[in-house]
Amino acid sequence: MSKFDVARLKEPAAWAMVVLGLMYVLVRIGRVLVGAPETTIMERASWNTLDMTSPYVVALFVGSVLLLTKVGEPSPKAKPVAYAAVAGLAMAAVGGMLSLVLGVFTGDGARSAVELVLLGTPALALTAIALVYLLPQVVPD
Repeated sequence: MSKFDVARLKEPAAWAMVVLGLMYVLVRIGRVLVGAPETTIMERASWNTLDMTSPYVVALFVGSVLLLTKVGEPSPKAKPVAYAAVAGLAMAAVGGMLSLVLGVFTGDGARSAVELVLLGTPALALTAIALVYLLPQVVPD
C-alpha cells in the first residue's frame, strides 16, 4: 500500500480543471471579439459557439466543484473553486448566447443557421443548467 495520500491531490486537480475551463472560455470569447480582419464578428461567433458551450467545458467546471464537495471528505477550500466555476459558466453562457444569436445571421445559408441552432441550443441549455446547479454553492443562505 502506498504511503502517498491521494486525497491531497483533489484540490490541485480541481484548480487545474477550473483554470483549464476558464482559459478555454476566455480564449473562445477572445476569438469571437478579435479575429482575422477578413472575417466578420458574426462568422467568428458562428465558428466558436459550439466550442464555448462545449459539454467538456461544462464537465470541467461542474466536476471541479463535485470533486471537492462530493468525493470523499468535503474540502473547506471548495468555495473559491465554486466561485471560479460559476464565473466560468456564466461567461460561457453569456458568450454562447450572444455567439448563437450572432452566428445565426452569418449569411452562410439556411442549413448552416439550422445546424447552429440545433446544436447550439442544447449546448447552451446544458451550460445554463450547470450554472443553476452550481449557484447554491456560492449564494449565501
